[in-house]
Amino acid sequence: MSLKTWLVKYYPSPATREMTWLQAVEHSIVKWQGLSQAVLARHGLRQSTCVLVDDAADETFEVSSDSCALCHKTDVASTYEVGSDSCKGCPLYEVRGNVACAAPIADDSAPYQAWVFGNDSKPMLKWLRRTRKMLLEK
Repeated sequence: MSLKTWLVKYYPSPATREMTWLQAVEHSIVKWQGLSQAVLARHGLRQSTCVLVDDAADETFEVSSDSCALCHKTDVASTYEVGSDSCKGCPLYEVRGNVACAAPIADDSAPYQAWVFGNDSKPMLKWLRRTRKMLLEK
């Protein structure tokens, strides 16, 4: 297994602005399901902060606003300004009480930072699933 096999299963198409919000959330859920440490290990990948590294193939994949379908929809991917006004309109930002995924709220850590610095994809998946539920109920 490799980064290529990971991409086929968890990032089969690039994030684009043309996706609907629901498609963008589903795209993100699939990607974040693939970011658990168990999945990365099965594919022979290691995590270096926000980068997946395939040492055998000397390839990398950055998990950032560039690869986030929600960020593409709000133009964060082109501005690299995560937070405050740049995330307005993002349903994940909305469901988190107008707080960016890279920022903590109350007693809950920032889901993106939980993965980057704590290797834990579960907080992001929790918020993405809440976001999907909100969109489906609209």
